[in-house]
Amino acid sequence: MNFGPVLPSVPVGDTVHWLNENILKYSAIALDGSFNVDLSPGKSGRTVMRRTGMIKFSCKYHPGMKSQLAAMK
Repeated sequence: MNFGPVLPSVPVGDTVHWLNENILKYSAIALDGSFNVDLSPGKSGRTVMRRTGMIKFSCKYHPGMKSQLAAMK
């Protein structure tokens, strides 16, 4: 279990689209609280990047799933 490919950087103000193509429930929760997306099987979600910097995120249902993305101006 892992997150799919993450873009090297995302401009602040852009929207990140999350898609769960699996049969299990997932989430993407920023450790700094900047986003919290729940993803039921086959569903999608989105969040707008509001601040710059490296944002670490994980899945609340699968604690071993971790990743990060860079939000840039």
